[in-house]
Amino acid sequence: MPIGVAGDGTAYHLNSDALAGRIARELRAEKLILMTNAAGINNEDGRVASILTAAETDALVRRGIVEPALRPRVHAALDAVREGVRSVHIVDGGVPSALLLEVLTAEGVGTAVRSDGGPHFFEDSRSYLLNAALS
Repeated sequence: MPIGVAGDGTAYHLNSDALAGRIARELRAEKLILMTNAAGINNEDGRVASILTAAETDALVRRGIVEPALRPRVHAALDAVREGVRSVHIVDGGVPSALLLEVLTAEGVGTAVRSDGGPHFFEDSRSYLLNAALS
């Protein structure tokens, strides 16, 4: 849990997701992974969406589909992808090998929020891997 200290010595709790998003933007990171205790962002049918654009994610937030506990992470993800980070992955850290499964398999285990603009290497790569597995 990040703590910030003001010039007068006052300690403040900082939102770790917002802080991680800000650092990713400042570093011009390609990808940010937010490990959490949620499976990812559910779509309208209640299943975890593997890939969402920023616009699709924003629409789910506006319609109240994103759980309140997950909203700070989702807002941090949206801010990051709208300011240059190509994708932000929201992944359940309790899943064994979650990080590897999210970035190295066609299915993933969480939700990748990507920018609305292209190129969409991540989505294209997942499609390629999935089609190769079916062949």
